[in-house]
Amino acid sequence: MREDDKQLYFFDTSALVKRYHGELGTEVVDAAFEDKDTTKTISDIGVIEFYSAFAKKVRIRKITEDDFEETVKVLMADIQFNSAQLPTDQRQSEAGNLRSLEAKRK
Repeated sequence: MREDDKQLYFFDTSALVKRYHGELGTEVVDAAFEDKDTTKTISDIGVIEFYSAFAKKVRIRKITEDDFEETVKVLMADIQFNSAQLPTDQRQSEAGNLRSLEAKRK
């Protein structure tokens, strides 16, 4: 299957957190992540918000600093090995066009 023919999943920050910290909805996100016939995309801002969400978990003592560091390593490995990818310039442009079209409808 060509990359362009694959179904696209966009993981927002909430889904990213579920992927790396077990909570309600984690099973659904994990199943989508494991689907080899899909493209998984996350946004640049999603990565920043991910860091913030996990830093908060450290501050409120839901996880340790070591857990935080390990979680970040796993996310970066997923990005590096294409389990999840940051959008290409083309996909960012397409997303911008979609937002523009949505705004025109209102």
